[in-house]
Amino acid sequence: MRLTVVTNIPTEYRNPLFDEIHRLLVSDGGELTVLFGGESEKDRQWARPIAAGGGWSKAQVPHAQLHLGNHATYANPYVARMVAKSKPDVVVVGGYAPWTFAIVAWCWLTKTPYLVWSGETTFYAGQNRSARWRRQPIARRAYGALAYGPAAAEYLQTLAFDSKRTTIVGNCIDIDSYRSKVATARRSESDLAARIGIGENRILLSVGGKGISSVLAVADQLDDDIRIVICGTEQGSAGPRVIRVGKVSSDEMPDLYALADCVVHTPRIDRWPHAINESLSAGIPVVASPTGPGCAIVDPEDQSELLRAIAHGLEVGTSSDQSIRDAITEPLREWDVPRMAERFVNAAEQACS
Repeated sequence: MRLTVVTNIPTEYRNPLFDEIHRLLVSDGGELTVLFGGESEKDRQWARPIAAGGGWSKAQVPHAQLHLGNHATYANPYVARMVAKSKPDVVVVGGYAPWTFAIVAWCWLTKTPYLVWSGETTFYAGQNRSARWRRQPIARRAYGALAYGPAAAEYLQTLAFDSKRTTIVGNCIDIDSYRSKVATARRSESDLAARIGIGENRILLSVGGKGISSVLAVADQLDDDIRIVICGTEQGSAGPRVIRVGKVSSDEMPDLYALADCVVHTPRIDRWPHAINESLSAGIPVVASPTGPGCAIVDPEDQSELLRAIAHGLEVGTSSDQSIRDAITEPLREWDVPRMAERFVNAAEQACS
């Protein structure tokens, strides 16, 4: 099977997934081509240029960036031509960018089956009837869909995608690779703690500051030796218990996770919860995460519940031995890269059959 994936931007964390999809396809005489419709966005913490190697074909589609109010998108007049050049048996198209419609039209004309790979949710899409109206033709002609998670799958059903042909593939990272990076950072003597001034305090880490207002609202009720460290955003005021470190490079993030006793991530919903993926991979307790030892799903508006979850997470994180860290990571294994790739390829093969 020749599989062509058209996605928006090159991102480092996707490379292991494409490597594994390529391995599965090649083992059965197939081939993977990945086309990127946009470019790496400098303000994204995990954005990197297209990686070399991997064995799979990759290319940047010539494009022009369009700014529609606060929203940026891309015009890609050559995308259908590049898809055709890859001679696919099946196409996976990411999201609902303007170039999606060109690919859908090409697939319809050539009778090539396609799947839509989507992380959109009802919460983010809201009641935007015009967006739903524009996207429904994509759903009607698609063989099926690949959803990041259950919330994305629910949104796809509102567009009339067949639930029986919607596969929840996940949106994970390379668990063992990231786990190893944080373990190495724990053993090393990084100067990061001294640079950000955390001393001997226990660390409650927020990556991206998502949902942090609910945590800051209870900051004065936390023990004196707890510091809330917020990275990835410069916005908001600091305080006696709050340390804002701004942007942290991808290379230095494992050092920051190594210092954390607990991670708090309390937005109402997050389509790309890499803070949760990375924390659980490293065996760090997370408040507002998938269930697991030392982890809790909480209502961030319930201050008593939030404080109890934070206290438990810090207690577990401060005293974590390897067996506890392994137990924290275990629920994530169902969504690791090899299993994601297997779901991805199985769905593509079904579309071809």
